[in-house]
Amino acid sequence: ETLTILEAGDNASLNYTDEDGEITAIKAVMPKFFYMPSVAVPTEIRSTPQTLDLYGMYNNQFGSPMAKNPASGTATLPVLPAGELNYYITYFDANVFESVSVSDAGILTYTVKADAEMSLASFMNIVFEVK
Repeated sequence: ETLTILEAGDNASLNYTDEDGEITAIKAVMPKFFYMPSVAVPTEIRSTPQTLDLYGMYNNQFGSPMAKNPASGTATLPVLPAGELNYYITYFDANVFESVSVSDAGILTYTVKADAEMSLASFMNIVFEVK
């Protein structure tokens, strides 16, 4: 396959047209992945499944920063639509959390173990992959 046309598209994308005329949007400057902004994962409730809207938290933090430098020129950061992301939990403290899963919509479900003892390792690493 040979690149025949590469032109600017919407939302920092490039439109790639192959030799058969099929057009595919390619994200031009978007990272392949990024870490979710830091959030506290509630641990007070034990032995009962809980949920966190990871996408909603990301959207709120990037869409409404609490402070910014004057030269930033914008009040918000770019926010990708939920459907353009995959969600990964790359680490969690298995001594504290169990039944950890995340939906295609970015909803984290987890249970805090009944006998959980919190430590400095009682956190989760959450990564968003750009599709």
